[in-house]
Amino acid sequence: MLSRRWLVNCALILVIAVLAFASFHFGAEPGEKSSPRISSLQADDIERLELRADALHLTLQRDGDGWRITAPVDWPADTANVERLLSILEIESSAVAELADVDPQAIGLQPPKATLQLNDTTLVFGASNNIGGRRYVLIESRLYLVPDMHLAFAAQGMPGIVDRRLLPGRYDISALRLPELEIRRDSEEQWQSSRDATTTQKQLELVVGNWQALPASRILRYAGDAGAGEPIEIQFADGQRIDFLLLSTQPEIIIANPSIGLQYHFRANLYDQLLAPAADA
Repeated sequence: MLSRRWLVNCALILVIAVLAFASFHFGAEPGEKSSPRISSLQADDIERLELRADALHLTLQRDGDGWRITAPVDWPADTANVERLLSILEIESSAVAELADVDPQAIGLQPPKATLQLNDTTLVFGASNNIGGRRYVLIESRLYLVPDMHLAFAAQGMPGIVDRRLLPGRYDISALRLPELEIRRDSEEQWQSSRDATTTQKQLELVVGNWQALPASRILRYAGDAGAGEPIEIQFADGQRIDFLLLSTQPEIIIANPSIGLQYHFRANLYDQLLAPAADA
């Protein structure tokens, strides 16, 4: 005799096929009632987020400036990307089964592909199904099939969720020691450089501003090669500092922040705007 779980799993496959067929061939009619959202949680109510996937474990906290990574490092997050992750709460889908009626291992829930904890609610990501591009997600005891877009984004870890700027605007820079020059703010809040007077205040402001505003084209994990790179020291008004490393200027600029284990990539033609204003500019 066939077990109940086997029958439920077969039924789930049928449900996926029906959902894929319906979404492809039929659109919602005007006035048609939509499915309920998979959670009653609202993204604006989420204050704490915890993400686990394989060796990855990230904790984030909402603050007055948006979102901040609090573990394994303390660093600003890209609020837009966190909101993209939270958009899973807006998905409309009815539950397809109860956990007690399925084999968790057969659909990738044991062990899970990833878990996402939002405040006190945990979402467990299971296996994907090629039919309709959907993934099993468990919330409390209910199993849902959702569009498979959030896990791949979450699995990027720190590079995918960190703020893409070298020093997000909340940092009050007082000095930059770059490979070719030093830029320092004086008592009158003007920027001075170790170069001669041909470097204008506007040029210095541009360099400092780009360290706080220019997003990297991509961010990767820092390999941490010993002795590699030219040192860059950034000092803040409160006396603290952060040490970066200039790893490359061609074919692209690569600046590493060893303290958070990431390296930021920029186009090579941004050298004058990040590292040294052109002498004849």
